[in-house]
Amino acid sequence: MADPSAFTPLRQIMNFLAPIKKDGTVRFYSKKVMQYLVESAGLVVTEWTKLNWHSYMMVAGKRPR
Repeated sequence: MADPSAFTPLRQIMNFLAPIKKDGTVRFYSKKVMQYLVESAGLVVTEWTKLNWHSYMMVAGKRPR
């Protein structure tokens, strides 16, 4: 999963404008919220990688038993 990384005020503006874009973008999440959503689904984050100045990628997998 990858998402742009933006500080809160900019992310709020991006989320306000997302429905106007017709590219399928629904919402931009913070790193903290993305981790929460993944863990709520029963997965565990195994890696975070900064892709460039505004994007990062998260790798998640099944929780070890």
